[in-house]
Amino acid sequence: MQRSRAIKPSSPCSVIINKLEYKEMNTRVLEYTVILHQDEECGYWVEVPTLAGCVSQGKTKEEALKNIREAIELHLECMKEDGEEIPREESYKVAIETS
Repeated sequence: MQRSRAIKPSSPCSVIINKLEYKEMNTRVLEYTVILHQDEECGYWVEVPTLAGCVSQGKTKEEALKNIREAIELHLECMKEDGEEIPREESYKVAIETS
């Protein structure tokens, strides 16, 4: 079963990091960091570092983020069907002092 199609950017411009939530059937909520890349040709493309190969795109930021939510849901459904463990994301914050 195909999970997602890789989209190769021609020129990544800006990067925005957001967290998206995925609500499982038993009402457990999972959060995944997504990275939004701007591309002059296709608008935006989004990747989910914790879910290898889970990517999407859209003409606007809003469309790209809406599409990646659907891609995450489908990716996780495929993982469940294949008997794979659903990855949990761990995050840590690092504080850096600057002058």
